[in-house]
Order: sequence, then C-alpha cells, then structure tokens
Amino acid sequence: MEVTQTNSNHNNQLQKWRNKVVTGNLSDDFLRISSSRPVVPFQQTGFQSQVNFSPINYYPIVQTQGTLKITVAQAKLVKNYGYTRMDPYCKIRVGHNVMETPTDGNGSKTPRWNKTFTFPLPSGVDSIYLEIYSERSIVSDDRIAWMHINIPEAVMNHETVEDWYSLTGKQGENKEGMIKLILSYYPPSGSPVQQHAVPNPTQTSNRQGYDMNAQISQMTSSYESTASVESIKGMFPTIDEEVIRSVLASNGWNVNAAINDLLSMNS
Repeated sequence: MEVTQTNSNHNNQLQKWRNKVVTGNLSDDFLRISSSRPVVPFQQTGFQSQVNFSPINYYPIVQTQGTLKITVAQAKLVKNYGYTRMDPYCKIRVGHNVMETPTDGNGSKTPRWNKTFTFPLPSGVDSIYLEIYSERSIVSDDRIAWMHINIPEAVMNHETVEDWYSLTGKQGENKEGMIKLILSYYPPSGSPVQQHAVPNPTQTSNRQGYDMNAQISQMTSSYESTASVESIKGMFPTIDEEVIRSVLASNGWNVNAAINDLLSMNS
C-alpha cells in the first residue's frame, strides 16, 4: 500500500512538470534579437572584475654582459660561535642569482670549500654580495659574517684575480676575518644578449595586450634553450647543468660560442 502511494505521488509530480512544457512549432524569430527589445549590457560582478583573464604577462628582459666565474676557496674567521665547532657554508649573490657552497662540517674558524660558481653577469651589475652561515640542526642557521665588494677592474679586463677580502660581522666592520676568492670574467662572443625574463609582480596586462606570436616565440625559445643544454651536457659531463645554462645564456644560446667558453674555463 505504501509503495502504491509513493508511485502515485511520483506520477502526479511528473504530470505537473509536463503541464509546464510548451509544445508546438517554434516561431521564425526564435532566438533572434529584436531591435525593439532593449539590450541589457553585460556587467561584471565584483569577483569577475578582480580576475585578470590575460593568459600572459609581459616581464622586463635582463641583459647580460658576460659570465663571472667565482671560486670560494676558504675563510679565516676570528671566532667560533657556539659551544661546538661551527659548520660553515657560504651564500653568494650576483644580481638576482644566488648560489651556496656545501657545508664544511666542523670547519670552525678555518672552513675550506674550494667551490666554483659561474654566474651570468647582468648589465649594470658590478658587485658581489657574500654571507657565511653556521649550519644548525634544530634552530635556524646563524649568520656569522658578510661582505659586499665591487668587482675589481682587473677582472673586467680579463685578468684572473685571487685575493683575500675582509668580512664584517658581530665583531664589527671588517673585523670578522677574511675570505679568499678567485674571480674571472668571460665576455660574450657577440653583443650583450637577452637573458631570461624577470617577473615583475606590480606589472599587469589586459586581454587586449595579448600577443599570440610573442607567446609562441617564447615557447619556442624555451624549447631551443633546453635542447642546447642537453646537447652540451654530453660533452662536459663533469660540469653542472646550471653552469652550462648560464654560459649558454651569456652567449645568446649560441652553442659553439658556449662550448668555446666552457673549454677555456676547464683549461
């Protein structure tokens, strides 16, 4: 009896829905906008007006003036901070590029790294910033010393400069010890080249500014640069991929020119 009542209610509901359906032939002007009918313009909601529908943003392009090779050899610090021997490592920055050495476990006041980095040298950048940290296992790493130097003029004149530089820290300016660096500069084979795009979070674009050709060109350049790195990696298996990429970038992704620079760096 209960099942019969349920089916009856369901059928009544279906009949109500069918009664609301309009059947028959459609008029000739169905879906046609009449000139006499007012057209309501589309208005964005608060959420839609805040959404940037542009599929691409345009970022400034960094240009390089060559490649800077930096070897972080060793340091002589004036104090061991903490109850145990320090485990120092270095962070070094050129422009917006930051790299760091491995940690010298128990290096204490006389750490040795002998780590070589290759940086693309952006146009207008003429200085190096370096920091020394003591690695910690529980708390955050402790910054021990730092320095900021201008790239020596002799380096930019294609001389290799090996020198000790003063460190600043808790003991005072230029009183935290010394660090030994070896610097070399390699100019690009041609004129300064365009480097990777640097995001600018304050820059926005609208859909009218979208350029499909520019997007395709950017995708093609990315593919070609990856292929260039892969083609060189087999020739220089002992060189880090980031080093190869940096040298390629400084030479405008010219494979032959990059190979010549890598050969001269390893000689």
